[in-house]
Amino acid sequence: MRIVTTVCFLFFTAVAATLAGVPDWLVPEAGNANRSNPKLTKGWNGVLLLTYTIEGSDGVAEIRVAASNNDGLEWVEVGSPGNVSLTSMGLQRQPTTVGTKEGAMHTAWESFNPISSRVGVYHTFSTDGGTTWASPKVAYEDPFGGNQTFASIAAGPDGRVFITYLSRDLLTDNNRVMLVSTTDNGTTWTGPVRVDRFTEGGACDCCVQNVAVSSEGQVAVSFRSNINNRRDIWVSRSDDTAETFSSPILIQDQVWTIFGCPSSGPTLEYDAQGDLHFSWRDERDAAQKSIVYYARLNNGETIVSQNVKLSDFAKVGEYSDVSVDPSGMLVQVIYETSDGLFVSQSNDGGASFRSTNIVDADMPQGASAHAVWTPTQGHVSTWQSMRGETFDVRLRNEITSSVQSLIGSSARVWTSNGSLAIEQPTAGAIVIRFIDMQGRQLGTTTTGASNNIQRVELPNVNGPIGTLISTQAGQPVWSGVVFR
Repeated sequence: MRIVTTVCFLFFTAVAATLAGVPDWLVPEAGNANRSNPKLTKGWNGVLLLTYTIEGSDGVAEIRVAASNNDGLEWVEVGSPGNVSLTSMGLQRQPTTVGTKEGAMHTAWESFNPISSRVGVYHTFSTDGGTTWASPKVAYEDPFGGNQTFASIAAGPDGRVFITYLSRDLLTDNNRVMLVSTTDNGTTWTGPVRVDRFTEGGACDCCVQNVAVSSEGQVAVSFRSNINNRRDIWVSRSDDTAETFSSPILIQDQVWTIFGCPSSGPTLEYDAQGDLHFSWRDERDAAQKSIVYYARLNNGETIVSQNVKLSDFAKVGEYSDVSVDPSGMLVQVIYETSDGLFVSQSNDGGASFRSTNIVDADMPQGASAHAVWTPTQGHVSTWQSMRGETFDVRLRNEITSSVQSLIGSSARVWTSNGSLAIEQPTAGAIVIRFIDMQGRQLGTTTTGASNNIQRVELPNVNGPIGTLISTQAGQPVWSGVVFR
């Protein structure tokens, strides 16, 4: 009973210390490279891809890509897809690289063409891990001048690549969200297909839209409207590989009317069930300040149950990004506030958020924060921060589904899809005991002898589960708390 009591006592102190995370730098040694505008994605082959820029001369920045095949623990710079004009970044506009199951990399970005004096969406690809890149080609160029496109890109499980962008309709003077796709690395593009499909009004002309693809090939595009200055968050979905889209579904549950430019849009992510998770900020008419929100839209449904406030504690909440594990239960939103960069986390599918922690007090604005879920490191986040006199990219690897060992761990432990995963350095059998926070035993399991990753089904319990792992001889291996 003494061991159980100790676990219960240490649980609370461990959560407070561990969930705050310890940020690191993409490159250990400080330098003057001035890495900026990072954008983190995860390819269908599990490789993490980080796109960022290095500012050069004459108003141009070089785009660079780094990759990690071990969930963000180690990174290798793999090459440069091209250059981008400095005037085509900011306000959530930045080059983005996505990856296919076969390992191809595709990068898209908005940039100004000084020859044509037009803004275009550029695309390039690499099929050899980033060693070589094709010459960038224009996927779309604004025919009316220098309108911003706020382009986004996503890859599907079949290798198809989708790009969305804003285009002005001169007949109505509204902006439309348009989509093109390619199956041949950008040699040809299908479409464009109109996404917003409003009968009145159109899309916000100064706000990013984002596209996501599910494991079943469903396509969703989320965007902000401009319907007589109503600037709410919507999503349109497609079940036919983006050939047609549904009428927009309202995500925001209160109206925001603004006679100006919000300059921010939504982010979205699919889980393995096809449910959609959203984050954004708005200053809805009833709120009178900018707040970051989260919402969930279940597969097949057309009504969002609630908008969850995340940054109400701060004077201002701003640019956010959402990440979610395959089960849809472990959700993280990373966002800027007037007090710094924060994360809020949920282990009940976004119904409530159990913790909110500051991750960078030195970067309250312009952080370009993004996150993805990984099976071994939980939510991996990246953002731009100050490193001496220059910008650089920070990272934060956090196993949010389990708390670090309390006894000097000789094993790595995490949870995934309701299972406990254990990677221990020895080949001996281990005994796993599960205990609730009242000290009651939930079950005991003994594994076979193996030095491979072993998985054990977790008790079907909501909330924290105390976990004691020991050898058959009773030698402790790991002690901590996990969440199903």
